[in-house]
Amino acid sequence: LIREYSEQRTVGASSVIDSIMDKEFTIRVTGGPPPPIPGAKVKKGGGRGGGVGGKNAALAQQQKRYNMRLSGTTPLDQFRKDVFALFNIPSSSTHHYQVSFLGGFPPKELDQGGKRTVHELGVRANESVIVKFTLNESATTGNESTTAVATASAKQSASSST
Repeated sequence: LIREYSEQRTVGASSVIDSIMDKEFTIRVTGGPPPPIPGAKVKKGGGRGGGVGGKNAALAQQQKRYNMRLSGTTPLDQFRKDVFALFNIPSSSTHHYQVSFLGGFPPKELDQGGKRTVHELGVRANESVIVKFTLNESATTGNESTTAVATASAKQSASSST
């Protein structure tokens, strides 16, 4: 009788956890703007205060805060896509960035390795998550190596034609 009761209790607890994970909740997402991609065209603001050091440049460097609705079963890939969209990073440019999430107090990086859902990442209701964007190595070295290869092949063809 005791074993049967404990098994029912365990099954009941797992269904409660499942229902909690399926419920939507709100988190606060905070982060600074992503670093510019080397070699990418930068839009310049027109009018007054649009130059470097102007009011617009100072505003662009400020932390942005958003409230996001999600559930514990939200896939981590979807969470990343939503974060890129919040920070106005076009889907064609997301491969240039590595995104990391920091949580807790003091904030520590949340390990994304092997995690598939927001719940597995450790994000819970009413938490603040800090987003940190860094450039992938391919974004910082890819353009330079492409330029170096193009320059080297141009020099080779110039020397072989003479």
